[in-house]
Amino acid sequence: LHLGKKMPELPIYVVDAFVSDAPFTGNPAAVCILEETLPTATMQSIAAEMNLSETVFVWAINAHKFGIRWFSPIQEMPLCGHATLASAHVLFMEARYGADAITFDSSITGELVVKKNRGSGELEMNFPSNPVDDTTVPDSIRDAITSAIKSPSKPVKFSWAPQRKKIIVELPTPEDVKAAAPTGADLLQIPFKENGFDIGSLVLTAKGGVGEFAAYDMVSRNFAPWVGIEEDPVTGAAHCVLASYWADKLGKDQELKAWQASKRGGRLTATLLREKSRVVLSGKATTFLRAMIVANVKAQEKPSQNQMKED
Repeated sequence: LHLGKKMPELPIYVVDAFVSDAPFTGNPAAVCILEETLPTATMQSIAAEMNLSETVFVWAINAHKFGIRWFSPIQEMPLCGHATLASAHVLFMEARYGADAITFDSSITGELVVKKNRGSGELEMNFPSNPVDDTTVPDSIRDAITSAIKSPSKPVKFSWAPQRKKIIVELPTPEDVKAAAPTGADLLQIPFKENGFDIGSLVLTAKGGVGEFAAYDMVSRNFAPWVGIEEDPVTGAAHCVLASYWADKLGKDQELKAWQASKRGGRLTATLLREKSRVVLSGKATTFLRAMIVANVKAQEKPSQNQMKED
């Protein structure tokens, strides 16, 4: 049987990032290793095909630095924590990258360093800290959020994190966070943009330390239907905001233990570096799938002139 000329193959992995000790936890990300970059439209098409919360593309710039771009199923993202963790895991564990630290270079976010902790087995990511500001969330938006999230208890506080485009909603207890039941359709009805909020996601959070969350300082969930993600299982970028939020409230900058109470669930640790406006997010990852993209993705139509200008 002659199948004709073999098309170029692209290695791709599905990695669960920020896992707990149980299987099928954490946040799955597709990691595509490239020899050279692909057109933006092609990367977006692959991300849509994978249909995970994030697909990340990584390529070597030199022996010590890697380019990186993140895509949800519908758009490119400025930063993704769990996909960065997944990328470092693939380079360390699958590609056998020999150093103890990897530098990723994003044209949007800048350089991001991920270190391997040989003692704990965790990967430690040094990210920008993005605190909330003093913007007042209007009463109309507060009321709409309260109705949409369907929490057993009313929110305690509403905050805006402009750098990450996140509304932070503090609830009285972690059980309220777990029990909340917003839908993407309901959240999309809230007039955020009409009120000056270019929202990317809505984060529900509460102080831990009680019941099944006794081992954690903070508990959260992250909803992002505005970028094609109904609920993100575990979100590193959200903890770039939550680290400073809860560090201020708890008077604790070091080793803040976090649990994201999605259906899959996942855990991470955050350490705030105030003087550098950075946060170190630590967690574990595991490879779920090794595969090859065998479609001739380079045969996709070139982007239009308008798309090329935007890129």
